[in-house]
Amino acid sequence: MKNVLVDSDILIDYLRGLDSARAFFSASGRDFLFYLSVVSLAEIYAGKDTKNANKLKEIEQFLSNFEISLITPAIAKLGGGLRRDCSTPFADSLIAATALEYSFTLATRNIKHFNSLPKLKLFKPYG
Repeated sequence: MKNVLVDSDILIDYLRGLDSARAFFSASGRDFLFYLSVVSLAEIYAGKDTKNANKLKEIEQFLSNFEISLITPAIAKLGGGLRRDCSTPFADSLIAATALEYSFTLATRNIKHFNSLPKLKLFKPYG
């Protein structure tokens, strides 16, 4: 099994009902172990859908399928360095640092946000 850190954009696509995102999780569940950065968790909870009790229940049920990766001091230091040296947006720096620290492959559609980061393994699961 391959360890994959899922970026926020993929999660949002799934929650919005995008068929390609739903197909990705359905087809890949037996090949990948999915992880989620605590940063992506915060990004999901920043969405307005979490104000709706029914939608919040659906979101929480979906997110319960992921192992949550916390930000350790090592990840914070690495993320800060990525932000400083590569001008990566702050949240993306922490997500990338999490993937690097645990040798995860990062599943994202935002390849351009992460392309310049050395040693980061990227995977674009759909268009």
